Amino acid sequence: MGEVARTGQPRPAREADDSFSPADLGAEPPARSWLVEDCFMVGTVALLSSDGGLGKSLLMQQLCTAAALGKPWLGRQVQQCAAYALFCEDDREELWRRQADINRHYGCESRALWRLTYRSRPGRNNLLAVYDRWNGQAQSTALYGEICDHVVPSLPGTGARLVILDTASDVFGGNEIARDQVRSFISMLRRLAIAIQGVVVLTAHVSNEGLASGSGLAGNRAWSNSVRSRLYLTGGRAEKGREAHPNERLLRGMKNNYGERARITTLRWTRGVFEVVETATRLPYRDDEDIPF
Repeated sequence: MGEVARTGQPRPAREADDSFSPADLGAEPPARSWLVEDCFMVGTVALLSSDGGLGKSLLMQQLCTAAALGKPWLGRQVQQCAAYALFCEDDREELWRRQADINRHYGCESRALWRLTYRSRPGRNNLLAVYDRWNGQAQSTALYGEICDHVVPSLPGTGARLVILDTASDVFGGNEIARDQVRSFISMLRRLAIAIQGVVVLTAHVSNEGLASGSGLAGNRAWSNSVRSRLYLTGGRAEKGREAHPNERLLRGMKNNYGERARITTLRWTRGVFEVVETATRLPYRDDEDIPF
């Protein structure tokens, strides 16, 4: 039995000692390991948010393909690795149609994507964690266990280093405005990212308030504070004298703890995929619009 405290209750089991002294460190720290160059760092959780219908699922499918092939994603270098994506809103046929366009974009055949696994689960229970209504404690689900079994390496070279969860409203079984529940859920995903020595990317829909404020968030700010990087996909930018192009998108870097934050990539939906039009560290400011940074 564990050690008994003065209250008579057993003490919780002690975790491994994770303290250290800077005096024990070497002269040069190791370089940061990016799964996606200057965007998604190994061992972290990232968030991509947008209004519905703008293409965040397509962007994630393009990212998975880039990882499987070791090709760039939106102009950023990607480490070649196995990828796993849980799509809760798109059926198998829609993912197939998109993949055909993505394959044409990359000039590859489907057989080259053996490192890539998709799961299509629209209309099903996709919760990865549920929370006790009385004490708020989290409990992982059987589906989360299935994902871990697939992506956590059992042998060197197995598993997946990129995990996509599309979307947060489907996989999170707690209260999105409860700070402690949001943080515990992101911590659970962070442990998974560390276990696979990779990245977990969570997609999310933005609320009306998030659209109005330009924050790109829904629920508690813990969603942004708990992840290490956050991207926000919006519609195109209107120019004086014309409306925004319906196929144009802006991908904004809203947070990046370890790299460039204010990177804004202009995208254009062309032949079924998003292609980069231009990339800038900031947009020209105009008096008739408010660009959040």
